Amino acid sequence: MKARADYDSPWKEAIRLHFYDFLVFFFPEIHADIDWERGYEQLESELQAITRDAKHRRRHVDALVRVYRRNGSSQLVLIHVEVQSREDPRFTARMLLYHTRIADRFGESVCSLAILADGKDGWRPSEHKNSLWGCELQLRFPMKKLLDYPAWASQTKNPFSWLTAAQLQAQATRGRPEKRSEIKFRLFRGLYGCGLNRPQMLGLFRLLDWVLALPEPLEYNFKQDLARFERENNMPYITSFERIARKEGREEERERSCQTLRDAILKHHQQRWGELDAASRTRLQELADHPRLVDLLAELMAAQSSGEWTRTF
Repeated sequence: MKARADYDSPWKEAIRLHFYDFLVFFFPEIHADIDWERGYEQLESELQAITRDAKHRRRHVDALVRVYRRNGSSQLVLIHVEVQSREDPRFTARMLLYHTRIADRFGESVCSLAILADGKDGWRPSEHKNSLWGCELQLRFPMKKLLDYPAWASQTKNPFSWLTAAQLQAQATRGRPEKRSEIKFRLFRGLYGCGLNRPQMLGLFRLLDWVLALPEPLEYNFKQDLARFERENNMPYITSFERIARKEGREEERERSCQTLRDAILKHHQQRWGELDAASRTRLQELADHPRLVDLLAELMAAQSSGEWTRTF
């Protein structure tokens, strides 16, 4: 699987680029109360200062935004995206910690929002309460759970419909790269019918590609299939994938990529039918045609027997 720091990064970027759409999709009642004509201000540097000395090294706060309500008052919105595979008992304490820090620093009202992208349906924290000898401090915050949303986006221009679907599909296909590749192609293909312009398409493709990462051989296969689909349907969006492939085609990178494909072919053949015969191994090692290696891997996955496949090369 391609290396990724974590799933927070595409969400953080999506919120930064599409804050308006974020509120439309997850919190429409808040969106309706904001005076969008006055614009909004993203406070990234202030957010970093507030969380820099936090006890936990990994920051889960993704966005701090100043907006204006329709009644004219200024409002700070704290967006907290929790992307993980299991419940975290420290989650609500972090929500309270960052909420109080921001309120203290700015002296303004703060609204903390949470998005839970884990796969545990029963974990739905929405408040934190400290109590001692009759002294109580409590924070209740709006929370949305991705599991409550459709696992498939269709006919929508809102990027968070697609990002949510990609996140849910990534969870559903964990440990099944071939199934993920199939789902990823269907999901990406669905984007073409949404009437998005080229910058919007490429931005969404980048985010979804981040979440639905594939092993390198399957990734090359996927990009070729997508480029072929684009050419057949006269859709000039993902030609950037082909440019990326050419850019990666410098000699050292090309050979490294070819070897990765050869290794994947040998491993897949061994898993299905045992070791590849010596003559075929020699031909395979001498083959330096990257597109042909990609095709051979795809043909191997579809073949019914070793003999049927080896006759193709």
